[in-house]
Amino acid sequence: MSAFDELKALLAEAHLHVLEPEPEPEPVKPKVSATDISEFKKLLSIATEQSNAIQQLDTNSQELIEKEIGPAIDSIKALAEKLASRKIHEQKDSLDPLNQKFVTLDQFNKHYSDFLVKIQTQLSTLGGGGEVNFRYLDDVNRS
Repeated sequence: MSAFDELKALLAEAHLHVLEPEPEPEPVKPKVSATDISEFKKLLSIATEQSNAIQQLDTNSQELIEKEIGPAIDSIKALAEKLASRKIHEQKDSLDPLNQKFVTLDQFNKHYSDFLVKIQTQLSTLGGGGEVNFRYLDDVNRS
């Protein structure tokens, strides 16, 4: 038998299975007795009582927290108001006026040295470092 004949046979067999309807399962009807209903009502009442007890605990614990933490919160708020009322000391930058005219060479040297210090400070925050021997890096082929 050729491969084509085998394929035809498999398709015919699959076609027959597809066209056969499967029987519908019968729906299962739950059987509820009077005792089941009474047990459910008991469980529901217990759950309601426990829920009420939890809510009562929540309100009690919230009152306790407010009593103990309330003074600390008030002192933090007072400190925040004091800090907000203080004036912030503004630092004058010697490099602020960009169009300065220097009268003497000493003034220019002082300004230039301040400029270099600020640039070095800013550049020192950029990071750097790392491996200097490329042969130890993971993505370098060592063979």
